[in-house]
Amino acid sequence: MKKYFFLLAAMFIGAVCLTSCGDDDDLEDAIDDIISGKVKPTVTIKDGNPAVFTATFKDVYTETMTATFDENDECIKFITEGTYATDKLADEAWKDIQENYDKDELEYFTRKGKTIIEDETEDFEGYSHEDILYFFELTKQDFESGEWLK
Repeated sequence: MKKYFFLLAAMFIGAVCLTSCGDDDDLEDAIDDIISGKVKPTVTIKDGNPAVFTATFKDVYTETMTATFDENDECIKFITEGTYATDKLADEAWKDIQENYDKDELEYFTRKGKTIIEDETEDFEGYSHEDILYFFELTKQDFESGEWLK
């Protein structure tokens, strides 16, 4: 759930930054709609190997979680990617991560352009395929209900 905080924080900061620029009214409105809970994300879950969870917030932010399994159907790799609509939003999210995670936690994060990648394999390694799909379903419910905003 900690990562939801950074998504939310980045959107708040992004809204402030965009307000001061005045150039991106549509993006600013979209961020406001997401933060207020007015707009729910589009969420999809693809079962398979890998299993993929995707939540898209009105062309502002997309979160993709990908779990890969071994021959025993246990998770061997779990990657979360957050892709932002603009470099400015990605910059703010990256800054928040740099400021709010301990040095030893930062090794799990990388950035490629507008995408921030977190290797969460250590947290999910050994979980069954069924457990990962259950986690995806719970996360989907949190996103769709607005629970992640609380």
